[in-house]
Amino acid sequence: MRVTEAGRGVPDSRNPDGRLLAVNLLQTRRFAEMFSESIEGAARAASLPWSVVGPGEIPRPGEWDRFTHLLLSGSEASALLPQPWEQELRTLVAAWAASGKPGLGICYGHQFLAKVLLGPQSLRRSSTPEFGFVRTRFAPHPLFEGLGDAFFFNAHMEEVHRLPEHGRVLAATDRCPIQAVAYGPGPLVGVQFHPEFDRLQGEEILRSLGRSPRPTPAPEGGAGRVVLGRFLRLRPGPGRGQPEPPGVR
Repeated sequence: MRVTEAGRGVPDSRNPDGRLLAVNLLQTRRFAEMFSESIEGAARAASLPWSVVGPGEIPRPGEWDRFTHLLLSGSEASALLPQPWEQELRTLVAAWAASGKPGLGICYGHQFLAKVLLGPQSLRRSSTPEFGFVRTRFAPHPLFEGLGDAFFFNAHMEEVHRLPEHGRVLAATDRCPIQAVAYGPGPLVGVQFHPEFDRLQGEEILRSLGRSPRPTPAPEGGAGRVVLGRFLRLRPGPGRGQPEPPGVR
């Protein structure tokens, strides 16, 4: 068992063939705690052992083989600027993308995947930032099947805006045309929205940021739990380099 400031990892023998590595990059203590609690709950529901680590505890090469799933959190930090953890995380992301193992980047994690795999030119400061629960449209994908136009929590000032041949768009909102990206034929996806935060958690974050929550038809985190649960049950796919079906652009 690992215990960190970001959260704790508790082994679960019900799924000996898999293990989640969640990198918690949130800097506000309460936000980091909410992230860890949500991810731990989703991992328990999926019977998947997990480890939650902070930015100073990213495993080194050679320590990754025991993990089958990678999840990168959001962060108050800017993906446009260098961060203290960037080199270690860049090495991990590049190796993970080549492995064909399931990976999910959330908000900052979504932007960081694009920065590493598509290049820094794929990021920009948003002219239409999003804060609150936003209606999201999805292209066909196993993570989002049957969701229709669901509401998800957003809090971002930056966005992915340009996709070369290695990415395809899976989701969009009226203010952010690239809300989710799939990379290659393997199960590696970035999402700008936060599937881990339900309505009450999202409203708490908004109030902490000095923003008033607006009335929304967002459910109590049901769609987010569906996305996380499906991700944690994904199995490894082929590595990078093979053609993938088109997305929605």
